[in-house]
Amino acid sequence: MEDRKVKGSVLLGYMNFVKSTWGQDGLDSMISSIPNAELQADMWEDTWYDDELSMEILSWIAKNKGEENLERCGKATVKDLGFLSFIVDYMDIRSILEKGSENFHTAFNNGSFDVELGDRRAVIKVKGRGSNNEYACQTWTGVFKGMLELTKTNGTVTETQCERDGADHCEFLMEWDAPVEPGHKMGRLR
Repeated sequence: MEDRKVKGSVLLGYMNFVKSTWGQDGLDSMISSIPNAELQADMWEDTWYDDELSMEILSWIAKNKGEENLERCGKATVKDLGFLSFIVDYMDIRSILEKGSENFHTAFNNGSFDVELGDRRAVIKVKGRGSNNEYACQTWTGVFKGMLELTKTNGTVTETQCERDGADHCEFLMEWDAPVEPGHKMGRLR
Protein backbone atom coordinates (compact mmCIF):
# COMPACT_ATOMS: atom_id res chain seq x y z
CA MET A 1 0.00 0.00 0.00
CA GLU A 2 1.20 3.48 -0.89
CA ASP A 3 2.31 5.75 1.95
CA ARG A 4 -0.43 8.28 2.62
CA LYS A 5 0.95 11.81 2.35
CA VAL A 6 -0.43 15.32 2.75
CA LYS A 7 1.13 18.61 1.72
CA GLY A 8 2.43 20.92 4.40
CA SER A 9 -0.03 23.59 3.23
CA VAL A 10 -2.91 21.52 4.67
CA LEU A 11 -1.14 20.93 7.98
CA LEU A 12 -0.12 24.58 8.23
CA GLY A 13 -3.73 25.58 7.54
CA TYR A 14 -4.86 23.43 10.47
CA MET A 15 -2.08 24.81 12.67
CA ASN A 16 -2.93 28.41 11.71
CA PHE A 17 -6.54 27.73 12.71
CA VAL A 18 -5.43 26.39 16.10
CA LYS A 19 -3.16 29.38 16.71
CA SER A 20 -5.71 31.99 15.58
CA THR A 21 -8.46 30.38 17.65
CA TRP A 22 -6.64 29.38 20.85
CA GLY A 23 -3.42 31.39 20.65
CA GLN A 24 0.20 30.34 20.83
CA ASP A 25 -0.52 28.38 24.03
CA GLY A 26 -3.11 26.31 22.15
CA LEU A 27 -0.69 25.64 19.31
CA ASP A 28 2.11 24.72 21.73
CA SER A 29 -0.26 22.40 23.60
CA MET A 30 -1.29 20.69 20.36
CA ILE A 31 2.29 20.29 19.13
CA SER A 32 3.50 18.91 22.47
CA SER A 33 0.65 16.38 22.59
CA ILE A 34 1.39 14.93 19.16
CA PRO A 35 4.41 12.64 19.34
CA ASN A 36 5.94 13.43 15.98
CA ALA A 37 9.05 15.51 15.39
CA GLU A 38 7.82 16.45 11.89
CA LEU A 39 5.08 18.68 13.30
CA GLN A 40 6.65 22.06 13.80
CA ALA A 41 6.19 25.67 12.86
CA ASP A 42 8.89 25.60 10.18
CA MET A 43 7.11 23.14 7.92
CA TRP A 44 7.18 23.76 4.17
CA GLU A 45 3.91 24.27 2.30
CA ASP A 46 4.99 22.28 -0.76
CA THR A 47 6.59 19.35 1.08
CA TRP A 48 4.85 15.99 1.56
CA TYR A 49 4.34 14.84 5.16
CA ASP A 50 2.93 11.68 6.73
CA ASP A 51 -0.89 11.86 6.58
CA GLU A 52 -1.01 10.60 10.16
CA LEU A 53 -0.19 14.17 11.21
CA SER A 54 -3.41 15.40 9.63
CA MET A 55 -5.41 12.81 11.52
CA GLU A 56 -3.64 13.62 14.80
CA ILE A 57 -4.28 17.36 14.49
CA LEU A 58 -7.98 16.85 13.75
CA SER A 59 -8.22 14.37 16.61
CA TRP A 60 -6.58 16.87 18.98
CA ILE A 61 -9.04 19.59 17.95
CA ALA A 62 -12.05 17.28 18.40
CA LYS A 63 -10.96 15.81 21.73
CA ASN A 64 -9.57 18.97 23.33
CA LYS A 65 -11.70 21.75 21.85
CA GLY A 66 -14.87 20.00 20.66
CA GLU A 67 -15.97 18.35 17.43
CA GLU A 68 -17.91 21.48 16.42
CA ASN A 69 -14.53 23.11 15.78
CA LEU A 70 -13.66 20.65 12.99
CA GLU A 71 -16.06 22.34 10.58
CA ARG A 72 -14.69 25.72 11.63
CA CYS A 73 -11.17 24.40 10.96
CA GLY A 74 -12.14 23.26 7.45
CA LYS A 75 -13.67 26.66 6.68
CA ALA A 76 -10.69 28.57 8.01
CA THR A 77 -8.21 26.40 6.15
CA VAL A 78 -9.86 26.90 2.76
CA LYS A 79 -10.33 30.63 3.37
CA ASP A 80 -6.74 31.20 4.58
CA LEU A 81 -5.37 32.32 1.22
CA GLY A 82 -3.32 35.26 2.41
CA PHE A 83 -2.00 37.30 -0.49
CA LEU A 84 -3.69 34.94 -2.98
CA SER A 85 -7.18 35.96 -1.85
CA PHE A 86 -7.50 38.34 -4.81
CA ILE A 87 -7.77 35.31 -7.13
CA VAL A 88 -11.17 34.42 -5.70
CA ASP A 89 -12.50 37.84 -6.72
CA TYR A 90 -12.55 36.50 -10.27
CA MET A 91 -13.93 33.03 -9.58
CA ASP A 92 -17.32 31.62 -8.79
CA ILE A 93 -18.26 28.45 -6.92
CA ARG A 94 -18.59 26.46 -10.15
CA SER A 95 -15.07 27.44 -11.27
CA ILE A 96 -13.60 26.40 -7.94
CA LEU A 97 -15.45 23.07 -7.99
CA GLU A 98 -14.36 22.39 -11.57
CA LYS A 99 -10.74 22.60 -10.37
CA GLY A 100 -11.53 20.44 -7.33
CA SER A 101 -9.90 17.21 -8.47
CA GLU A 102 -6.74 18.96 -9.62
CA ASN A 103 -6.46 20.92 -6.37
CA PHE A 104 -7.18 17.80 -4.31
CA HIS A 105 -4.24 15.96 -5.86
CA THR A 106 -1.89 18.85 -5.14
CA ALA A 107 -2.68 18.42 -1.43
CA PHE A 108 -3.13 14.64 -1.04
CA ASN A 109 -1.25 11.78 -2.69
CA ASN A 110 -4.09 9.29 -2.24
CA GLY A 111 -7.83 9.14 -2.72
CA SER A 112 -10.01 10.89 -5.25
CA PHE A 113 -12.24 13.94 -5.56
CA ASP A 114 -15.00 14.02 -8.16
CA VAL A 115 -17.67 16.63 -8.75
CA GLU A 116 -20.96 16.31 -10.64
CA LEU A 117 -22.09 19.86 -11.35
CA GLY A 118 -25.69 20.88 -11.94
CA ASP A 119 -27.26 24.30 -12.37
CA ARG A 120 -27.46 25.22 -8.69
CA ARG A 121 -25.98 22.16 -7.08
CA ALA A 122 -23.00 19.88 -6.97
CA VAL A 123 -22.52 16.33 -5.77
CA ILE A 124 -18.98 16.04 -4.41
CA LYS A 125 -17.48 12.59 -3.96
CA VAL A 126 -14.36 12.21 -1.83
CA LYS A 127 -12.87 8.73 -1.76
CA GLY A 128 -10.10 7.43 0.45
CA ARG A 129 -10.05 10.36 2.89
CA GLY A 130 -12.83 9.50 5.36
CA SER A 131 -12.39 5.80 6.02
CA ASN A 132 -9.29 6.19 8.18
CA ASN A 133 -10.22 9.35 10.08
CA GLU A 134 -13.42 9.74 12.05
CA TYR A 135 -13.08 13.53 11.92
CA ALA A 136 -12.40 13.99 8.20
CA CYS A 137 -16.00 14.39 7.04
CA GLN A 138 -16.77 17.20 9.48
CA THR A 139 -13.65 18.96 8.25
CA TRP A 140 -14.59 18.41 4.57
CA THR A 141 -18.04 19.85 5.29
CA GLY A 142 -16.29 22.95 6.61
CA VAL A 143 -14.03 23.10 3.55
CA PHE A 144 -17.04 23.08 1.22
CA LYS A 145 -18.92 25.65 3.31
CA GLY A 146 -15.78 27.76 3.27
CA MET A 147 -15.75 27.62 -0.54
CA LEU A 148 -19.28 29.00 -0.57
CA GLU A 149 -18.35 31.79 1.84
CA LEU A 150 -15.16 32.59 -0.06
CA THR A 151 -17.12 33.16 -3.25
CA LYS A 152 -19.92 35.02 -1.41
CA THR A 153 -22.36 32.32 -2.53
CA ASN A 154 -25.39 31.62 -0.35
CA GLY A 155 -25.85 27.87 -0.07
CA THR A 156 -25.78 24.70 1.99
CA VAL A 157 -23.62 21.59 2.29
CA THR A 158 -24.93 18.24 3.52
CA GLU A 159 -23.03 14.98 3.85
CA THR A 160 -25.19 12.27 2.25
CA GLN A 161 -22.85 9.24 2.37
CA CYS A 162 -19.77 8.28 4.40
CA GLU A 163 -17.01 5.73 3.91
CA ARG A 164 -16.98 5.09 7.66
CA ASP A 165 -20.58 3.88 7.35
CA GLY A 166 -19.67 1.45 4.56
CA ALA A 167 -20.25 3.66 1.51
CA ASP A 168 -17.80 3.53 -1.40
CA HIS A 169 -16.99 7.23 -0.87
CA CYS A 170 -17.98 10.21 1.23
CA GLU A 171 -20.55 12.27 -0.63
CA PHE A 172 -21.62 15.85 -0.07
CA LEU A 173 -24.49 17.73 -1.64
CA MET A 174 -23.81 21.43 -2.16
CA GLU A 175 -26.74 23.58 -3.21
CA TRP A 176 -26.77 27.33 -3.81
CA ASP A 177 -29.43 29.95 -4.39
CA ALA A 178 -28.54 31.31 -7.81
CA PRO A 179 -25.87 30.83 -10.43
CA VAL A 180 -22.99 33.18 -9.78
CA GLU A 181 -21.07 34.78 -12.62
CA PRO A 182 -17.25 34.95 -12.54
CA GLY A 183 -15.93 38.41 -11.74
CA HIS A 184 -19.00 39.29 -9.68
CA LYS A 185 -16.83 41.17 -7.17
CA MET A 186 -14.59 43.08 -9.59
CA GLY A 187 -13.73 46.62 -8.60
CA ARG A 188 -14.16 46.03 -4.87
CA LEU A 189 -11.49 47.58 -2.65
CA ARG A 190 -10.13 45.64 0.29
